[in-house]
Amino acid sequence: MRRVLKLSLVCSVSALGLAACGGDDPANNNNNNNNNNNNQSQTILPANVSCDEATTPPTCRIPGGEYTTDMTWAPDRQFLLDSGNVFIGTNAGSNTTLKILPGTVVYGSGSTAVVIRRGSKIQAAGTKELPIVFTSAKADGTRSRGDWGGLIINGNAPVNCGDAVQTCEGEGNSGTYGGSNPNDDSGELRYVRVEFAGARITDEDEYNGVAFQGVGAATKVEYLHVHRASDDGVEFFGGTVNVKHLLLTGSGDDSLDWTFGWKGMAQFVVAQQHADEANAGIEADNNENNNTLEPRSLPTISHATFIGAKANADSQPGWLLRRGTGAKLYNSVVMNFDKCFDIDSNETFANAMRDPNQLVIRNVIFSGCDTTFDESPDTAGGMDPFDVSDFVLTTQMGNQEMPEPGLTLPSETTPAFLPAAGSAMASGAATMTDAFFTAATFRGGVDPGSDWTSGWTGFPTN
Repeated sequence: MRRVLKLSLVCSVSALGLAACGGDDPANNNNNNNNNNNNQSQTILPANVSCDEATTPPTCRIPGGEYTTDMTWAPDRQFLLDSGNVFIGTNAGSNTTLKILPGTVVYGSGSTAVVIRRGSKIQAAGTKELPIVFTSAKADGTRSRGDWGGLIINGNAPVNCGDAVQTCEGEGNSGTYGGSNPNDDSGELRYVRVEFAGARITDEDEYNGVAFQGVGAATKVEYLHVHRASDDGVEFFGGTVNVKHLLLTGSGDDSLDWTFGWKGMAQFVVAQQHADEANAGIEADNNENNNTLEPRSLPTISHATFIGAKANADSQPGWLLRRGTGAKLYNSVVMNFDKCFDIDSNETFANAMRDPNQLVIRNVIFSGCDTTFDESPDTAGGMDPFDVSDFVLTTQMGNQEMPEPGLTLPSETTPAFLPAAGSAMASGAATMTDAFFTAATFRGGVDPGSDWTSGWTGFPTN
């Protein structure tokens, strides 16, 4: 049972300004981090962090502010984000690491977010048996979308937020991101769940579940679940980071969003909308104010399943590509949206007509949604320059409409994403050539013989 109780200052403070809650001074005890012989805590915290030993497990309150000393958060403590954003590193680019051990739970409230600044790292490597969980500090049964900020990672990879500008300023005063290093390393997320995030700051400024802001390709992201975020589940603001095994459930706005020149890759993606609140499955932009800016958004996504909530009046297309973005989308399934797919903005069409490799949709199943697509006038006036339905179903290769792809619409509280063996989803995939991609013959985000979404995920309504 989860308990977050009133806190008191009980951590021992070393002469170096560090505290090891429940253990000795880390400067004088080399065993502080291994918890092998004397049942010491693996948690290492700065002196301004208090831990209440009366709770089970003890609760450490992490005040908002800037942290320039490495920290370790371990599962023998629970962590409460308190009074503002928790910044790991400095905006100038200090090298600070937040290490989070398997099984650790972090609670947030208000508009508090964990922000990893450029040059610093998060090392959050959970396991299937012991995932790392970021969730709401409210009691079970009273939680909702937007209870706290979320997780934000800033990197030094290229972005296109403005003419001749290599850096951007993040939403919610989350700091500077972007640079010239496509192979920048911001650490690792593995078997991590983020729940009930996406706090609204203003009507125009809202956190996402997880924001990758100018994050580079040396960052490792796999087995990430974002559940019931208020805004987007995950948004990529430029950068080159790659993601494998990404689950997005119940996002209040878009499940997957990108802008400002994201050029990463993603494989094994599952996104499920909930009936109470939803927007697009994918909402994709290059740059809102200048659709032609470089580096142009051009991610490659293979083996994805996007499940809409068709009955929701606010539900948008399964995939919405606009504002000059490019995209390469393979071996996937789009189902139960009102509209399957839409291309918008003149530059998105122009970009695809200049270079066919800028917009590729192949071996995709469309089911239970309108494949006449959205032929409404473009924002600049006039009809779409080419017929989107004809482009997707005739010009591109291997795309199909079918009423039963092999996946029953999952429930919201106990979803099963495993497609039926022998169904259309069980075969028909094109081979991906980049070394990032794992060889797979099925279509959609889950292998019919092995469900990677089970065993470490969670789907609470509140």
